[in-house]
Amino acid sequence: LGSYFINANDIVPFLEMIEEYGRQTRVSVKFTNVDLKQGPPTLFVSVTSSGTFTDIYRFLSLVEAAPYQIKITQTTMQVGTQ
Repeated sequence: LGSYFINANDIVPFLEMIEEYGRQTRVSVKFTNVDLKQGPPTLFVSVTSSGTFTDIYRFLSLVEAAPYQIKITQTTMQVGTQ
């Protein structure tokens, strides 16, 4: 249960874990906002990712299965040209 929540010392390792999930799934990951809110302490992270639909789906599956309480509040998908 202790690893379920992120304390202030674990924010950087958490973000590195998300980046590693991107590398594992061949998804480009860019953090656009990281904000620690107080009362109750909550870490808000905005991420922009790009890749194939399959790769992004795998990336989101890894994020969802991470050993933390993670809530995805918004997603937007766009078809782009590369």
